[in-house]
Amino acid sequence: MTARRFPLSCNTVLFRDHTLRESLEALAWSGYDGAELAYIPGMVEHVTPEMGDATLADVRRMADDLGLRLYSIEVTPSTPDRIEAA
Repeated sequence: MTARRFPLSCNTVLFRDHTLRESLEALAWSGYDGAELAYIPGMVEHVTPEMGDATLADVRRMADDLGLRLYSIEVTPSTPDRIEAA
């Protein structure tokens, strides 16, 4: 198998019925290099603007421990105040 020329990542929205840990574990097991974390209010909220620095550091550490990079956060706010918060 030829090495990939670019990293392959997946959005955690595909795992909306699972915890963030379960989602990241599945991605790592499947061979992905990284993840895009989902924040879609009312649908999937693996990360939120209300999470504190300590919680976000735990998320980063969880990804690091699984060998995953965190590339981005999908934010789909439905109201202007959620856009501002994100």
